Amino acid sequence: MGLVRNFTLREGRQQIELRPGRRGADAGAPRAQRPTVTPTVLPHRPDPAAMYLPSPFAAATHRPEHPALASIAECLRARPARLERKWAMLAAWLGADDLDYARRLCRQLVPNDWRRLLAIFSDALLRARFDRQARWRARDQRLPEGWWRAPWYYVDPREGFEAALDEAKALGFENVGLLVNVGADLAAGGTARLERFMARAQRLGLRIAVGVDFGSDPATWWTGGDLRDPDVLGRVFATLGREANLGVLATRTHRVDRWLPEPRDAHLVHALIKLFLKMLGAHEIVIPELAPDASPLPFGGGGVVVNGDATTSEGDLLFDHDLMDALRAAVRTGDRSALDVILSEPPRPLHGAALAVALEHHDEPERPSVASLVEHDPQRLEAAYQLLYSVPATPIVYAASLARAPDAVCEAVRTLNVQRRRPQGVGASSTTAPVQDSNA
Repeated sequence: MGLVRNFTLREGRQQIELRPGRRGADAGAPRAQRPTVTPTVLPHRPDPAAMYLPSPFAAATHRPEHPALASIAECLRARPARLERKWAMLAAWLGADDLDYARRLCRQLVPNDWRRLLAIFSDALLRARFDRQARWRARDQRLPEGWWRAPWYYVDPREGFEAALDEAKALGFENVGLLVNVGADLAAGGTARLERFMARAQRLGLRIAVGVDFGSDPATWWTGGDLRDPDVLGRVFATLGREANLGVLATRTHRVDRWLPEPRDAHLVHALIKLFLKMLGAHEIVIPELAPDASPLPFGGGGVVVNGDATTSEGDLLFDHDLMDALRAAVRTGDRSALDVILSEPPRPLHGAALAVALEHHDEPERPSVASLVEHDPQRLEAAYQLLYSVPATPIVYAASLARAPDAVCEAVRTLNVQRRRPQGVGASSTTAPVQDSNA
């Protein structure tokens, strides 16, 4: 009895009728051959959006709804699979508001290439985050709020960084700013010298600010260029991440405006730098320094929330040039009238930033030194520093000035630093404990 069951197979655009078996008269007939059809194979490329899933166990059909995540996914479609874990952690680590803020800054600064800038910003941030050692996170937890409001000692490490740090410690300073503006290429000694400098600072319990100079001849890491170029900003972010992971807590941005055609762009670059550092460490700060005839006060920006902490959108420590001019006039003439007028004005809304004042400024070499203002009189010089510490602002003292001062003046400055910390009380002192070298 013949097999009469038939079935039809559709493949491609051809329809083939196959008979599983034949008997009887049809048994000797040739069997219908199935034509060879090459199947169409579509290569599968994983959607980068899957890298932003909060968990590897989430549904494979999930797509991120946040536009910042979608933008990063769009410009990272060729990323190798080994980076999936990195990018998956981005969504878990940063909030949606932080990502949206970064996206808006990138779009305003580079409208035509903002997706690539956002990817470079995020990649540099994640690299720095993964390289960050546990000891810096532990140090950040011990730092008091507003640690940068304590007095600063500005030094030039090219004149001997070991001696400069020892002097700062002996004078009672906790914050030290480096006047040499070459970033990781400290005094042309390379990253190795910066590492030695930072290791010594940590043993002494000092907090360090390093300058990123966009105003002088390009350093080894800085080759110049338009700061709206994503690749140029990528080198800046990489340098900031390396320095922060060596223990640097503050970044002096010097002459950002030189490499930008519009003043508005300088604010956007400062905001991106601040956002990068704040996402890396909760207590990282930015000290904007512009041309001598430009006021840094507008570069405090507004108030924002990053990683759940309220902070400024740009700078944290702002030189008040008007207050400094009135302070120098009072030191030179003994007349405080102009200083009192400024001090009587309503406080400016700084959104958590602090004002900084100094008796002299490193970007104004044509001005007379503080010793010249008082005609090298030790008593008047001591009174000048007492006046500096009395105004409601963060005092900046230059090592070069104290190097030529009498011992009595140096002792007076040390006493003023001790008194400045005393109101915080026992247990609330801003003293930074030496950081252990353990990576645990």
